[in-house]
Amino acid sequence: MKASLTVLQNVMLPRTARSVHLSLGHVLGLATSRKRVEAERRAARELLERIGLGPYAQFPTGDLTYGLQRRAEIARALAGDPALLLLDEPLAGFAVSDRVSFS
Repeated sequence: MKASLTVLQNVMLPRTARSVHLSLGHVLGLATSRKRVEAERRAARELLERIGLGPYAQFPTGDLTYGLQRRAEIARALAGDPALLLLDEPLAGFAVSDRVSFS
């Protein structure tokens, strides 16, 4: 996670960075690329809403509490659309109030 980026930007990274076409088209200002970036932004926002980080989308990740930063890390991992996500003690260090269901 990049502490200076917003939560939304961090969650968008895995999806947008893996597409050279998207990156090159975005640099060139292609309309199809802009539409795709917007679709990726919507998908990232939906993911953030689903795991309870919607209100923090525009916050710099480094400004979040420890528990919210860990949740943002999980969101970023999920944004890459993995077939399987293995987490080693994903709730270690969380306060009981920070533990939520990710379903």
